[in-house]
Order: sequence, then structure tokens, then C-alpha cells
Amino acid sequence: MPAPDLQYEVRTDGGAFVGRVDFFWERWGVVGEFDGMGKYRFGSGQSGDIVAKEKLREDAIRDTGLEVIRWVWADLGRFDVVKARFERACARSRRP
Repeated sequence: MPAPDLQYEVRTDGGAFVGRVDFFWERWGVVGEFDGMGKYRFGSGQSGDIVAKEKLREDAIRDTGLEVIRWVWADLGRFDVVKARFERACARSRRP
């Protein structure tokens, strides 16, 4: 996989801040997010709020025209799966 930009700030065409992403491949319009699952395992009610906020954040990133892929610790042992996600996202992207 090509080297990404790290901790990239996604902004709207008007310059409004949308979010900071872990990995960004500008040429392909692809964002990569690496998640530890710990943030989703809080007490009752909290994890649902966290998941909902993350879903809205990801939707806002996609609304800028970017593709989003995700991976977790377990995926690092089989990185070919992550690479395949990246390649599918590149194929979906409208960028040449």
C-alpha cells in the first residue's frame, strides 16, 4: 500500500472542519481509520452513544466525497484483508 498522510484534517469545500482521520490517501480519496475496540465497550448506554457519534462522523466524512475503510487490531495479522478493503475503496472512488 502507498504511504498515507497521517492525522489528516478533513474539511468541507467551504473549509469547515469535519474531522481528523488516522490515514489519508489523497490521490485516491480514501480515508483509513484504525480502531481499538475499547472505546465501544463502556457501561450501559454509553457505547451506543459512542457508536452513534462515530457513525455520524463517518457519514460527514463520506459526504465530502471520500471513501472510508476501517480496521482493528485483529486485522493486522492478516493485512491482506485491509489491503483488499483499500483496493475496493480506490475502485469506488471517483478520483483517477
